Amino acid sequence: MTLRSLVFFFIVTSLVSGEDTTPPDSEELDFSQLKIEYIHKPECERRTQKHDVIYVHYTGFLEDGTQFDSSLTTGRPHITQLGAGSMIKGLEKGLLEMCVGEKRKVTIPPHLGFGEKGNGKSVGPGETVTYELEMVEISDGKSPEEMFRALDRDGDEALSLEEISDYMSSQIQSQGAYRSVGNSVEQILDTTFKMADTNKDGVLDMDELEIEKHDEL
Repeated sequence: MTLRSLVFFFIVTSLVSGEDTTPPDSEELDFSQLKIEYIHKPECERRTQKHDVIYVHYTGFLEDGTQFDSSLTTGRPHITQLGAGSMIKGLEKGLLEMCVGEKRKVTIPPHLGFGEKGNGKSVGPGETVTYELEMVEISDGKSPEEMFRALDRDGDEALSLEEISDYMSSQIQSQGAYRSVGNSVEQILDTTFKMADTNKDGVLDMDELEIEKHDEL
């Protein structure tokens, strides 16, 4: 997976889920200060791995124990894809190798969390955060090539802006939010599309997204 394809498909999926669209760093990170505690660890054959789409309940706490975010307030688990860069790095790591029904407590240092600037809202600069997690559901996700082919409705090996927009609308509706893609989302998508369309032909191919093509798919 190249950085370009990762960032592009992350932005597309983030516009569906409403996640922060900060591109992931490619640098090697030190996870030695990441602390994972196992609250409930059932046995299972299927564990979370990269590319999986997961449904997870989470509650985030600041260093003083103040709760700053939780999926439990809506009663619906958060939906995201592992490996898409849509979460802070410590949380992404802390969600790997989990079973359905497993509960963890993950303590994340600033360099794997919200950094020296915080999130500009509830998390302060250089603050360590803790998440309590419960894995609700795991489903197979898509690699960049599989994602590309899922969006490519007419099979012409190229993605139009319309194909991507239609995909996003269908994903939003499948998550229970029966609405169309809003104007602000369309604007972000249009800007992202134009940046990725390096030859300015109005469509995106695998070369432009730096996706390695496999004949078996």
